Amino acid sequence: MRSIATLMFALCLQACATGSFVIVGEQRLPTENWETVTVTDVMPDGAQRIALVKAASDAGWTQQQSTDYALEELRKQAAKVGANTVVLSQLSTTTSVVGIPSASGTIVGSVEKEVIEGVAVYVNR
Repeated sequence: MRSIATLMFALCLQACATGSFVIVGEQRLPTENWETVTVTDVMPDGAQRIALVKAASDAGWTQQQSTDYALEELRKQAAKVGANTVVLSQLSTTTSVVGIPSASGTIVGSVEKEVIEGVAVYVNR
């Protein structure tokens, strides 16, 4: 039982959402509230490309929760570069194997990470 608790604790420590961006256009002042950043899968007319954004998460108890956390982080990354919209370009799942040493051997488990990529743009509204 202690081994299972150790594995769960280690997996919870690894659980988080991470994100990054690469500027490809003119960066704007940061968007004050990331929650106002909208998400779409179609490039809006007149959109100004600012950055490529990427986020990943394994923090959810379900695949959907991890996707939601990654999407939240993607919007935060877009807000940092001054975007008000993210155009989704790719959603994927990666799986990695985790080994936790214990007194009775190594406990092996897998972690699925949801990865979302997109283009951060500014659209005059």
